[in-house]
Amino acid sequence: MQHQNKNDGVSEWLRKQNRFSKEELEKLNALFKKVTTTNDNNGNGSAFSYSMMREAVPKTQSMDRVMFKELLHDTFHMLTEDIITDRIFAAFDKRNDGLIDNDEWLFGLSVFLKGTLQEQINFAFYIYDLNSDGAITKDEIFTLLRNSLLKLPQDEDGDESIKELVELTLKKLDTDHDSRITLSDFTEAVLKDNLLLEALGQCLPSDEVCQNFFNNIDFKN
Repeated sequence: MQHQNKNDGVSEWLRKQNRFSKEELEKLNALFKKVTTTNDNNGNGSAFSYSMMREAVPKTQSMDRVMFKELLHDTFHMLTEDIITDRIFAAFDKRNDGLIDNDEWLFGLSVFLKGTLQEQINFAFYIYDLNSDGAITKDEIFTLLRNSLLKLPQDEDGDESIKELVELTLKKLDTDHDSRITLSDFTEAVLKDNLLLEALGQCLPSDEVCQNFFNNIDFKN
């Protein structure tokens, strides 16, 4: 889910997508509208079309970083640290303008809720590659583990414990043993052991949340 320009194919994907049903798209639009505005929902229940889907949410409506973080916590039950929630926001914000519009919202949720394993591997790698240089380094692993997994005091003993965990993590994920984790390394490791997908911190909703999402969420204003 790397950043692209305004012609990034998000809208084209929405026209062709078949991952969400009509009813699911309507619910996702309603949730987006509920989060981003207090205006009444003006849906009239008529025949559904892509153009109506876009018109249902004004182009000026968008989700900012604060709204998104609250949504991750309250709706997806993700208790991740700011460093990861900021990266998740960046992954959704494909146009890199500091806001998530309705198209980006739907595109991001296609991976978040119904992504293939490879799509989720790509997503998680993007989250963990903090400087987006194509590799996860020891420093990035250290930062992620300190902020996301451990609540140790910031002292030398705590740092040494994290450094030991960094080395253990590298052994699991660095399949070509060059002291950095590329997407190829990460993919190979996760395909062998799916539990390694979120080894550096939760960046996707749980299977239970995904399976029950459309039944459990109040999509009404």
